[in-house]
Amino acid sequence: MWRKFLRTENDYTLTAVRFVLGFVFFVHGAQVIRHWLNGAQSFAIQYPEVPAPFLLRNLVVVSSFFGGLAVLVGFLARAGALLILANMVVSALTVHRHFGFVMNWSGTRLGEGFGFYFLALALALMIVVKGAGAFSIDRFFGYPHARPKYEYHLKNWSDVQDHLPRFFEAACGNCLEIGTRIGSSTSALLYGIEKHGGHLWSMDINNCPVFVGHPNWTFIQADSIKSAKELKAVLPESLELLFVDGDHTFEGALSDLRNFGPMAKRIFVHDTDAPNFPGVRKAVEEFVKETGRKLTYHSGSYGMAEIE
Repeated sequence: MWRKFLRTENDYTLTAVRFVLGFVFFVHGAQVIRHWLNGAQSFAIQYPEVPAPFLLRNLVVVSSFFGGLAVLVGFLARAGALLILANMVVSALTVHRHFGFVMNWSGTRLGEGFGFYFLALALALMIVVKGAGAFSIDRFFGYPHARPKYEYHLKNWSDVQDHLPRFFEAACGNCLEIGTRIGSSTSALLYGIEKHGGHLWSMDINNCPVFVGHPNWTFIQADSIKSAKELKAVLPESLELLFVDGDHTFEGALSDLRNFGPMAKRIFVHDTDAPNFPGVRKAVEEFVKETGRKLTYHSGSYGMAEIE
């Protein structure tokens, strides 16, 4: 649940909004703290029209200083923005609505209008809805990292266990995985992308929400054979890596290779030594024969073909 509260996109616009909003309110809050330390009387003198200066001054201190700091550094930014938003609403309704909309340019009124507060409300609302954006602590903690699951699958048996380090080393740029199952290969590919940069698209006929919310992972629940045309329309034109572990019939494996293989510089195909799926190896050799690409077989965990 807490990950949803922290989750945010790698959005630089949000970063710019966060820096401006957080800096303004942090500096303003530091100034208010100075008045606050002088006691309620000085605050009441500064804001004589406020009906409850003691309560409001504490709201201003907490929301401006601590809310501004949270937004500025991007840690619990949504909570900080909510504090700022509450401050703006209360201040506008209890104080500044009496002085109209615009600022007191002429100096003839006792206070400023509430126009500025609409601007601050809009910026704070962006952070509440979209989160802290890029270069934030929230973004780091807001999604499930691949390393713990990768290390788990390295130590615990799966039908692809022996090949996980190879996936990790190879994963970079745009990668496509056909067939996820419990996410063993997904963890290795995604951890590689966390280290080397890029994005992983995974597809399976069954739902696999193992890394939901990860900014470098997109899961597509679909049949890679029946929906190949639609899938190619949403995938990048070129791939650094393709991993095929979907339909294990000769026709199914060859279909995946023909549809997505030409897009990839490097292809891994699992289960080439699996006795129950002889069609996989035949599909690999047929594809290599058609394309003239280099083929290497790796033993262990039911075999792996590498096509370059």
